[in-house]
Amino acid sequence: MAVLDGETGDRTNADANAVTERLVTASFVQLVPTLSVDALAATRLLLASLVRRDVPFQVTRRTDAVPGGTTHVAVGCNSPSADVVLSPGSATTEAVAILDALGDHGVAGWSSVGKTFSAPQPADETPSVIGVPTPDDPTGLADATLVHGPFSSDPESAGRLLARGTGRDVATAVTIDTLCAGTTSPPLADAIETFLRARPTPDGPFATTAGTADVLDVLVDVDPGLAIALACGHDAIADRALKRWHTHSAAVHAAVEHAATTTGEIELDGDLAPVGATARLIRTVTAPDKPIIVRNGTRISVASPDPGDTDVGGMLAGPDRRVTDHGDGRVTIANWPADESPVEYLSGGDR
Repeated sequence: MAVLDGETGDRTNADANAVTERLVTASFVQLVPTLSVDALAATRLLLASLVRRDVPFQVTRRTDAVPGGTTHVAVGCNSPSADVVLSPGSATTEAVAILDALGDHGVAGWSSVGKTFSAPQPADETPSVIGVPTPDDPTGLADATLVHGPFSSDPESAGRLLARGTGRDVATAVTIDTLCAGTTSPPLADAIETFLRARPTPDGPFATTAGTADVLDVLVDVDPGLAIALACGHDAIADRALKRWHTHSAAVHAAVEHAATTTGEIELDGDLAPVGATARLIRTVTAPDKPIIVRNGTRISVASPDPGDTDVGGMLAGPDRRVTDHGDGRVTIANWPADESPVEYLSGGDR
């Protein structure tokens, strides 16, 4: 994380204590998150602490009009006008450090939501559940985009899995079906572990941490405003968000099936197709040896074969490109030229 020096205009790396001081003494805080699960979860954590301390704040995507006297916090993105920057790809981790410095415990489950894709949580003694947004729901399992198997987009098949009995029986069946549908790899193993060992979120908009992350990862592409509203704690819109997720998750699974028969870019139909979730799941299932590229007109998402890759965003960055770093070797760019391929940039060609 970094802060802006008001006297020199330089931005320098800062620890959580320095950022905490900026936030708790601010007269007004403007939180500007990028469209990633990591950034939205970090925003939820920060705004909860601001509410506890009666610090006025606003969550917005606009950066062109920052009122005077405002402390502008860029969450998960680099903004030249920001007073505080939480780093792209690790905003949740840095938000947790800020809360620790404040002595806050955060909002139950949201740190795990933010780290679902970038830093899967190790197993602990917390009771785990299958990572769907709604419990014991065949459509939730059928539409889940963390994994892909014969049950995907097939509620009847998913229902038969859920009817097998205990949670252990269901987990075993999901694991076998998922492994049979994909190429064995560390990302696939991590995805299965994350999906089968999700944490309950009794105070969240959905039943589990992984299920919440799944819904948000689709919504950041298909309905960004709805995703931000959920991150701001407007849980009353959860049903609407869930319907949007159900509607668009089928496109993700259809693209995974198509990816098995092509070696080129994946083109999705519709103006608001979930390119980011699609690139992530194709990488999980196919274990590629080169980046996965999913396109929807001028919007593209690129997933490096290595979820730990931190270079892919820099390869595709440009002065007129809005790059969202998801923190898992995956970036989404909203304004990529429709007639240009990112392949030459990824292979080290001239920009």
